[in-house]
Amino acid sequence: MKKLLTIALFALCFSVNAQSSYNVYGTTNGYQNLTPSQVVTPTNNGGYSVYGTTNGFQNLTPSQVVTPTNNGGYNVYGTTNGFQNLTPSQVVTPTSNGGYNVYGTTNGFQNLTPSQIISPSRF
Repeated sequence: MKKLLTIALFALCFSVNAQSSYNVYGTTNGYQNLTPSQVVTPTNNGGYSVYGTTNGFQNLTPSQVVTPTNNGGYNVYGTTNGFQNLTPSQVVTPTSNGGYNVYGTTNGFQNLTPSQIISPSRF
């Protein structure tokens, strides 16, 4: 689920500075599923709330909250009973080539090496 969030959320929303909600669909045998697995909505602070779905309908509380940082990156927080956890589960930092490094965290502190690197396509 985290990979789906990272790829869909960062590639679609962050790169275009989304102002509207996005539905994230999984695939089966290369074909888009009929119902979304996640709904990503922008928040007032420039971040995003990520909602899971049940039978294609958005859940009432977010499963993850993404908040912007002062360096142009983002912190990704899990939620408990709809409330944002105190420490981030992922830290996203911008790179000099317009991409992002995605780091996991240990006890709320950013790991030294990224778990994923998101690079802009050169097409």
